[in-house]
This record gives sequence, structure tokens and C-alpha cells, in this order.
Amino acid sequence: MLSIRSYFHSVNAILDKAWHWWVSELDEIFQSLSRIKKSKIIEFEIAKAHGVALKEGENNRNIRGMQNISLKFKDNAVLYRKIKLPVAARKNIDKVVRYEFNKYFPMNVEDALISCDVIQPGIGAESIEVEIWSISKSVVDEHLNKIREQYGSEAKNLQIRNSEDQVLISDDISRSQRNSDEQTGPGSRKAINIMIITLLLALLIYPILKIDMHLKNLQEEVTLLEIEAQPIIQTRAKILEKEERLQHLINKKKENPDQAYMWSRIAKTISDKVILTRMEINGRKVQLEGKATSVEQIIKILESDTNISDVKIIGSVSTTDNNLYETMKISLTINN
Repeated sequence: MLSIRSYFHSVNAILDKAWHWWVSELDEIFQSLSRIKKSKIIEFEIAKAHGVALKEGENNRNIRGMQNISLKFKDNAVLYRKIKLPVAARKNIDKVVRYEFNKYFPMNVEDALISCDVIQPGIGAESIEVEIWSISKSVVDEHLNKIREQYGSEAKNLQIRNSEDQVLISDDISRSQRNSDEQTGPGSRKAINIMIITLLLALLIYPILKIDMHLKNLQEEVTLLEIEAQPIIQTRAKILEKEERLQHLINKKKENPDQAYMWSRIAKTISDKVILTRMEINGRKVQLEGKATSVEQIIKILESDTNISDVKIIGSVSTTDNNLYETMKISLTINN
């Protein structure tokens, strides 16, 4: 019984651990998959002397995950040019600037983050002045990777500032998301979404299946223990029965020491075949009352003993409530 109780305690402990594991796993996955837009801008300062550093006064405890990030460059990483373009270029200024980009900057337009601003021209002007700021994507990615490693932050919206804290370039999509979108089409994104849903369903079902399997194994072990314990239980029952007979003999001997001999003779003859509840001795005449699995067998055993004669059944034989024994009342004579 103690072993069975310990097994059920183990089940409770496993269920508790499985529940906490399940909740923690789901929480971690939802955190990694969530893309919550936050209004707060996390500012980092970039300098050759100390690399990437969180701006003084910023709290670094709640900046993990997707964030609006501002990179403040104190060096000349952000390039600046002022160019002149025809007034007609104003209608499609972004496309024109990207087309003219390679003439003014030492990098390919695909490898740069670009921002431009048109200076208001005078009345009747034939050209416009355009201010252009640019920074290498590889430089930005390098610093964002360091921020990801050191602080666990991912850029959702990105701002590039100069040493005077002016916002020069804004990028509404993080570099990692942009690269992913460029490399994967709608079909691939759909497949990824299906994989995510499948993963979540697996995480929901797995703990239940795992617990069910463990409970099944425990039940099998309990059944096996019960089968192994059955002979021990039966042996214990026989020991208790013999102890009861022994105590009965001891009590009879104490009640009447002179009759102990005759009692022992009868007990020796029928040994463990019968449970005696009463015995009357009158000289050599003896009456026995008790129960046995077979009264007929007890009669044959007594009749086969040469020291016992005149064995008779008194009254009728009946069975006990559980039909395991027959009640008996027998008279006999001890010869010597």
C-alpha cells in the first residue's frame, strides 16, 4: 500500500511539473513570436571608442523583443550630400534620388539606407536643392546584431540620428524582417505560418499525451505489484489462521491443564484441516465444534487414527456465509 501511495504522489508531482513546463514553454514561444508595437524609443549611442552603448538614463530591464530603436552616431558614419535636380524631379523625388545615388555616394543604392529632404525653391526657380543622408546597411546591421546579443532587442522601427540628436533617416521595417520578406514569397510565409500553428498545437497536445502515457505505465506497475503481492497476502492469511489456532490451544491449556493431552492428540490428528471453536471433554468422550473446508474429510482423518474410535456427526452440516467452510459438530472417543 505504501508503494502504491508513493506512486500516486509521484503522479501528482509529475502533473505539477508538466503544467509549469507547459505554461513556461508557451509563454516563451508567444514572446518570441509576438511583434508588439511599442511607442517608446530605445536610444543607443554609437562611437568608435566604446561601440554600442545604451543611452545614459535608459532602463535596460524591459527592452527585450521588438522595439523602436534609435541609433545615435557620433562619428561620420552618416554621409551627407546636397545636390541640385530639375524642378520636375520633385514629383518622384525618392525614385530620382535613388537613381542619382551612385553619382554622389561611394556605395550601391541597394546597400544603403537613404533619406532625402527638398529645400523649398524660390519662385520661378528651374532647379531644386535636395539634401540626402545615407548610411551603409552593413554598418547598421553590425550595430543591430550587437544590440541583439547584448540587450535582446530587435528593431521594429529604426531611427538614425547624428551627434546633434537630429533624426536623419527613418526605417519603418527592421532589417531582419526586410531581408526575410525579400527572400520569401507569399507561399513561403504561408508555409511558415502553418508550421507555427502546428508547433503550437503540438505543444498543447504533447504534455497531455506524455502524462497519459506515464499514468498508463504507473497503472501497469500497480497491477504487477498487486499480482506479486497476492501470494504474500495469502501467506499472511494462513499465518493469522495458525496464530488463532495456537492461541486457542494456549487458552484451553490454561483453562484445563489435565485435558491438554487429549486436546493435543486431536489437534495433532486434524492439524491445519479444521478451525476448532469449542471442545467438550467428558472422560474419554469428546465433542468437537468448528468449521472445515470438508467435514467428510475430517471424519475420514479421525477414523484413520487408531487411537480414536466411535466418530460420529452430531446434527446436520451447513456452510458458512462465504461458502468457504462447512460447520461441524462431531463426537468421538479417545482409546488411550
